[in-house]
Amino acid sequence: MSTTIIAPGHTRFEREQITVLFDRCQVLAGRFGELSAAVLISEIDGLVVQLPASLNRPEQIMIGGVLGHLLARLARGAGIDGRADVARAFFDLALAGPAMESWRLQWFRATACCAVALPSEIVTHEPTIIDVVVETEALDPHL
Repeated sequence: MSTTIIAPGHTRFEREQITVLFDRCQVLAGRFGELSAAVLISEIDGLVVQLPASLNRPEQIMIGGVLGHLLARLARGAGIDGRADVARAFFDLALAGPAMESWRLQWFRATACCAVALPSEIVTHEPTIIDVVVETEALDPHL
């Protein structure tokens, strides 16, 4: 009696690719203070675009969890996490189902919702007041 092993019809997301994705997520997480929320959303979306459609469910759950945490951290930092539309987008993402394309579609809907909810990034420059302490002996008495 011989055993026949049939490989799945799709290629698995390689462990190296998962490591690279997680490394890129860590780099993005480290840049939360220096990049605007809109740029971060764009960068995270870029990671999702690169994901293969052949992810199996465990891979999708693992990767989706990490990316979801990044998006949640961004929403919290931007102060939009309390909005009903943003919360709904996260619930819809969680209910996206097992198909990768369905999850990806919900992901982009969630990030688009977050992008629309972001407060406008108006930069205001307030004058800086600096107190300078000078000893009175150092002053010229003729001034």
